[in-house]
Amino acid sequence: MTIRNPRRPVRRAATAVEMALVLVITLMFLFGIFECGRLFMRKQTRETAAREGARWAVVNTNYDLSDPTGDPGKEIRDKVKQYLVGLDAKVANFDVQVRGVILRPTGSETKGATLSGGWTAAKESNGIEVVVSGDFQPVIPDFLRMGASVPLKASSVMYSEAN
Repeated sequence: MTIRNPRRPVRRAATAVEMALVLVITLMFLFGIFECGRLFMRKQTRETAAREGARWAVVNTNYDLSDPTGDPGKEIRDKVKQYLVGLDAKVANFDVQVRGVILRPTGSETKGATLSGGWTAAKESNGIEVVVSGDFQPVIPDFLRMGASVPLKASSVMYSEAN
């Protein structure tokens, strides 16, 4: 008894169409993972930089304001840029803001309000907030239906050491 294999028709065009559909979906998935990874890495780096900037600011509230050329926020911005490891140059609309905030209100003060004397006037019941903001720019924004830029903002508030 012999078994015969009937000849199957060759379907090269169907294979090419299936391959094209699967390849497009796979590439979109891979590029999406890549962009999300980049987005979360940039977000985490900004959060770390804001935290380290606030940490530096809370122990250095005794900045010498008598120097007219001195910028008390410059050292904090430099500390933030150090922790951004060069990513600040690759970010559009990059900005670092430092402000003193009221964390334990007394009297007519409002919690979260900005201190009138700036961050260097923060006392022990006050905090210092460092905000790092900028726009994330995806590599392939149109392909993944993302905008041309995604605004990211990281903030860190710590109680002042009041030197």
